[in-house]
Formats: sequence, C-alpha cells, structure tokens
Amino acid sequence: MLKQLNKKPAKYIISRIIVALIVVALMIACAACSAGDSSNGNSVVSSNPDVSTPIESESTATENAAVSNQSNIVVAVEAMFDYSSVGNFIEGLAWVEKGNRYGFIDTSGNVVVPIEYNGAHDFSGGLAWVEKDNMYGFVDVNGNIAIPLEFYYAYDFREGFARVSDEAKIGFIDTSGNVVVPAEYDKAQDFSDGLAMVIKDGRGAVDGYGFVDSSGNLVISMGYTGAHDFSEGLSGVKKGQKWGFVDKRGNVVISFEYDMVFPFVESLAMVRKDGAWGFIDTSGNVVVPIEYDEVDNFSEGYARAKMGNKWGFIDTSGNVAIPFEYSGNSTCVGAFSNGLSRVNKDGKYGFIDTSGNVVIPIEYNDARWFNEGLAKVYKDGESFFIDTNGNIVDIPPGYIIQSDFSDGYAWAIKDGKWGILQYTGYKAD
Repeated sequence: MLKQLNKKPAKYIISRIIVALIVVALMIACAACSAGDSSNGNSVVSSNPDVSTPIESESTATENAAVSNQSNIVVAVEAMFDYSSVGNFIEGLAWVEKGNRYGFIDTSGNVVVPIEYNGAHDFSGGLAWVEKDNMYGFVDVNGNIAIPLEFYYAYDFREGFARVSDEAKIGFIDTSGNVVVPAEYDKAQDFSDGLAMVIKDGRGAVDGYGFVDSSGNLVISMGYTGAHDFSEGLSGVKKGQKWGFVDKRGNVVISFEYDMVFPFVESLAMVRKDGAWGFIDTSGNVVVPIEYDEVDNFSEGYARAKMGNKWGFIDTSGNVAIPFEYSGNSTCVGAFSNGLSRVNKDGKYGFIDTSGNVVIPIEYNDARWFNEGLAKVYKDGESFFIDTNGNIVDIPPGYIIQSDFSDGYAWAIKDGKWGILQYTGYKAD
C-alpha cells in the first residue's frame, strides 16, 4: 500500500542509535527463536536482512572455522575522522555529518561534496539530494549542484525520476531537473516498471489509487482502494475488499479474489486466500498451493514457507525443496543469499545450501545473513565475520565495525575515531 512519507529531513544517524537499537532487536529475536515461534500465522515474512551490530577484532577462531588466508578485511583509511554520524558507501560515496552539517567523502577519505548542508541522503543514479535552509536540490558525484535547491522536499531518483514537492503537492522531475509530472498529487510512490502510483485530492481511503507514466499522463484511473508498485508488467490492486492484478493499460488480468497480494518477484507473487498463503504466476495460475501459514518472496529460486511451527523451502514449481524442520519465528530463518540460508534449530544457528545440506555448522548463538560474501556470527561470547566457506575473516586490530559492508567498504571505530575498512574478497555483481 502507499505509505505516507515523512517530510522532515532524514538524519540517518548511524553512530548514535545503531548499537542500542540492534542490541534490543537481537535480544528479542534470540529469545523468540529459543522459545519457539511467536509470530502471527497469517503474516508475511520480511526478507530484509538485519542491520549490523559492532564486531570487535579481539575474537578467536572456533574449532569448526579456520582463519582465511585468501581474503581479509584491511584498513583502507586509518581511523582519523571525528564525524558525528556516517552513511554507507553508495556509488563510491558516503554522507558524513560534522557539527550538524552534511557532505560526502569517497573511499579514500577525501571530501567530495562540501560538509555544509543541513541534510543529505545516499547517491542514486549519480545524484543525491541535499537540503539547506529547508530547501532541497541535488548534487552530483563531483560535488556540483546539479539541480538547484528550490523544492520543499525531494526523494531519491528511481528509474531516472525523483519525487519533489512544493508546499502541498508532489510531482516528478528528471535528472536534468525538468518537471515531467506536475506537482498536483497528494501522495506518490517512486517509478517502478515505468509507472508511478499516485493519489489526488486526498482520496486514499476510497477509490483513490491510480498510475502515471513518465510523461505525466494518468494511464490508470484512480479507481482503486489499494495498490502496489508495478513489477514484471503487473500491479496488485484492491477493489472493495479483494485484490487482483492489472496490466499497464489498466486491464484486469487476474481477477479480484484474494485477501492480499504482493508484487511479482522471480515471476511469482505471494497471495493470501482464506487465511493461507501460496503463489501465482503472471497468468494467474496457482503454482504453489495456497496452504501455508507464512511465506516469503522467492530469492535465488527458493522461498521460505512455514507449516505449523516449522520452516522449510519451496521451489518455483511448488515442490518442497527443503523439508520443514527449522524452528523460530520469521526473523530466525533467512532467504537465500550468496547461495546460503541462515537457519535455526533448537536455538542454534548455521547455514544450509539450496540442496538443504548444512555447509556451516548449526552451532552459533546467533548469526546474521550474508551480505557481500560475509556474515556476522556469535559464539561463546565471541563475535566475528565468516565467509561463505565458514572461514573466519580477520579484522584489523583495535577496530570495531559499525556498519554493514557496502560496495566492499565499511565504517569502523578505533580509539574514538572513524576509519574505513575494505573487504578484499568482495566481488561486485
């Protein structure tokens, strides 16, 4: 459904809140996994990976994990920065905050965008929004103002277009700053699959959702009470109390018969009917029987599913690929990433491959999902990174990692200063 977005500047203060939030989340997740599943049987599993928690370098190898000599985490820039907060490296640049002012630095620590703005966000498509004196615009990767700061709010570019607002309404601009969709809508979502969802005249509660194209044409009229972004040529829309799917011309291609639907991923969409979940294809055929208590989107050809209080995996043909034998709630069993899935059994974590083989022993007190070839694991009071072979990857002495790796780089603190670490085993897609 369309979400109301906050129009206040986003601060994304990693260094001040990340540790406290994740410690609380970790305690809750571990307790839930150990005690069994406590999630709502009709809820859809989230596939968002956990954000990072600090990992100290003073960790020792376990009996089942050898230290890797082929790839390591090395110091890219020595700890020397006194920033208040930092962002992940996206497109080679990361936002930083100092003295309540924001700018961007590169992976060598050089300031590329002056630290002079009241707000900033990640780069997307070579542009990043910045805010000064309550007005928004965009800078490019060289630090130049590419689009003047003349909007009351701005969002990231997606598919070459960005939402911008005047005092009350929302429209879209292109990467040159040209207005392509006039600011006449009350709410809007980013472009997805060539179309953007919009609401006009505040009719979100009744018959208020429609879609515009990149020329500003209303190609699907506002006749729906709910809608999802387009994906693979179709959008899930709601009429009355039921959901179906329409194509880009607004034709109904899958009838309104479901209690809930989600966008197509890997050519299959999650649907709920009479309290159970399954999957349909783009023609509306039921491919995975609508019989599961919970499911998640497909990832690398497999989807998590739950029956009773156990989790397993199904393939794109609807077959049970990995038996239902893993425990915990929806945060305890992970979607496949890098060919591996995090699983929980009897309160311990490990990783399986797509054939269901345990490739990293189920022996850890907790484990994060793999991100850029690394996963954070915890055992016997120690915490460390492992690679996809289960080998411990060294961290430079004295550094405490404060973020996930992004494009091969992560922020870390040593002696109260920020530095930049690089994972030498990272391979870009």
